[in-house]
Amino acid sequence: NSIKMVWQELYKGIDNANVLLENADNASCDAEGIRRIKGEALFLRAYYHFMLTTRFGDVPLVLNTPASGKLADVRIPQTSQRMVYLKIVEDMETAAKLVKPASEVECGGRISQSAVYGILARVCLYMAGNPVNEPGMYVRAKEFAAKVIDTGFHALNPSYQQVFINYIQDKYDIRESIFEVE
Repeated sequence: NSIKMVWQELYKGIDNANVLLENADNASCDAEGIRRIKGEALFLRAYYHFMLTTRFGDVPLVLNTPASGKLADVRIPQTSQRMVYLKIVEDMETAAKLVKPASEVECGGRISQSAVYGILARVCLYMAGNPVNEPGMYVRAKEFAAKVIDTGFHALNPSYQQVFINYIQDKYDIRESIFEVE
């Protein structure tokens, strides 16, 4: 039952991201806000697909909302794990161009370029190993990790104790926490 819940919640997140991506241009906010929101939604859709494929292998790659609730519109066949990974990388690379640098976001719960590049490094490491064994992914993982390091923005809190004190006091340390679920 908990496996079913994971599956359902991740696809619910993908559906929400798709709805937002399909309707963001109709929002009544500035172009920069729409751009950032699209980047965050694109990242989250890719991240949810990443969580699915690492747990279940070949999964349906859902890139838009169904035209109707008819079985033919919602029954999507599995996509090979390699193709899912390739789309994840593509979406995350696009998202990185749309979201703000970590130094400009308010908290670790917002998607920043550092969050995208950090997760992209992880995605590439998974792609490099079994069962996908995609050539060149170790090099790409290193490149994405370097993008996070090269910002010069992130640093570990020198006090391990202070990390937890900050959490208790609801203080965000975006220099240390690159991405977190709030």
